[in-house]
Amino acid sequence: MTDWSFIPQIYVTTIDKGSSHMKKLKVAIKRLGIDADTVYFNVPPPLHKQNKIDSCADNHLTCIRDAYKKDLDFALILEDDVYVKDQNDLEMGLKAVESFIKTNADWDIIYLGHSPFYMKPRAKKHSVIPSISWITHAYIISRRYIKVLSNTKLETLQKNTKLTIGWPVSPIIGRGYNHIDVIMLNHANTGTIKSYAVYPRMIDQSSQTPVWSILMKLMEDSSWQFGNWLVTFYTVSSLFVLFCVFYYLNSWYSPRNN
Repeated sequence: MTDWSFIPQIYVTTIDKGSSHMKKLKVAIKRLGIDADTVYFNVPPPLHKQNKIDSCADNHLTCIRDAYKKDLDFALILEDDVYVKDQNDLEMGLKAVESFIKTNADWDIIYLGHSPFYMKPRAKKHSVIPSISWITHAYIISRRYIKVLSNTKLETLQKNTKLTIGWPVSPIIGRGYNHIDVIMLNHANTGTIKSYAVYPRMIDQSSQTPVWSILMKLMEDSSWQFGNWLVTFYTVSSLFVLFCVFYYLNSWYSPRNN
């Protein structure tokens, strides 16, 4: 049985407040073993749909600020597309999280589902371990980190966020397009917060593509120490694609100019 009673408050973020969606969402939450009647469902104002990334970030921060006002020691935040692949991983992982919280005070975030940038190799199954991660569909946030985020405006968080290889996000893709998970990833990677994750993942996200899910599983199970390789891979791959496109266009136009 899944026992979530040790968690003071569970929040679920969504940008769709339609009755049909909310009905399906409550069913999905019950499948996690959570009583939907005890959950705080947060829906941002309609105007936020003009920018879904800002809407998502603001939705998370609204829940976090509510936790701050309620003076909670910690809280669980879920997104509206969570589901469980393995019931045993959920139950055993939850026990590990409860034990970790009861015996450790020096932590800021625990990812129940995540995409690891760095994890200690060969982690013991069903354990909570240091991990620089992202993907914020399921995480527990501590009072210490709740306070930091509650007292900082979204615009400031976005402005100060950098990609993990040190490149400023704002000049590249615009200040308004910094995901909340990138903000938290930056805090972990710069040592601002102490980040942990449950191994293996307790909760998955249905919006992830099959290819991405497989990649995350390989990363999680690997004994490698990843650091920033994923961002580096994406960057090098993008530059290679741009070079190929430029080379092709140059080859295509050159004969016509002769």
